[in-house]
Amino acid sequence: MKKVALIDYRQINSLPSGMTTFLDGMKEFTFVNSNFVLEDGVLKDVDAVLLYDATDVHTFCKKQKVVGCSRLAKHDQQIFLTNVYQNNIPTLCIKRVAHDWRISMTKVVVDFMKRLGTPVLLKISEGARGLGQKLISDSKECHKFFELLRYYKEQGIKTLNEEQASQLGIEQLGSEQFLQGNFIVQPYIDFYEEYRVLAFYKQKPLIAKRKRKVNEVTGIVTANIRGDNENEIVPPGVLAYATLDQLSQKLLKATNSPWLSIDYGTTSMGRVFCLEFQMQAGISSFKFEDVQEKTQKSFLAKMGWK
Repeated sequence: MKKVALIDYRQINSLPSGMTTFLDGMKEFTFVNSNFVLEDGVLKDVDAVLLYDATDVHTFCKKQKVVGCSRLAKHDQQIFLTNVYQNNIPTLCIKRVAHDWRISMTKVVVDFMKRLGTPVLLKISEGARGLGQKLISDSKECHKFFELLRYYKEQGIKTLNEEQASQLGIEQLGSEQFLQGNFIVQPYIDFYEEYRVLAFYKQKPLIAKRKRKVNEVTGIVTANIRGDNENEIVPPGVLAYATLDQLSQKLLKATNSPWLSIDYGTTSMGRVFCLEFQMQAGISSFKFEDVQEKTQKSFLAKMGWK
């Protein structure tokens, strides 16, 4: 029986969780959690390595077949997506800098907004499910936002309370990343439709159209604040299904992954943008048995074991 080391974002020596639980107990291989050896910085006594939203540990895996991808912050993910799709969403990446970032950042964001000719959306680098977003409509609002951030920063505040976050027009959770200057800036696109795609290697994807709703705190329309069970399954044969399948297979190949959870947005003009991706996925929109079967088949096919 083949032996696979599972490496996720928590540690090298991982137990199956999330989508990888579908692979636990298969007859073709076994996860060797505590049985493999790390010797001279190289994994020993394993046949293959599965990266599950892992940190980049390829230096440990010099002799084994490695599949899967690393968990990327929004900065790095948007750079990656631009390389894959070329015409994906224009993105300005803001990272921590040593000087007074609040003044220079205001000018940078305003200039970016003027070049785009649209309002912009600020997203913290580690945000999820619509958290850590701020809609900036004009330069006046931009100056006000960063001036207030500077005030809080000068007061030595590291995490905003609910009232302070409300004054900024953002949600409290994740607000510390705005204080740190750790976010991306993108044109605000009021998507016509949004989709969640579970893409699989050499398997047809599972696709759900996601319902959208206005976030009462930020005023931003997003699909992330609704539960997956409210989504509408997209069947094969629909035009959107074929388009999203083709785009997803391209990303699967670029990440060397057996499966991916990918979010897409489409405009009223028919343009499709990839919003984000990861291996960890919410599956409640889909039949459990379908996800399990496709996960197992895609992994074995990717490894070349079946």
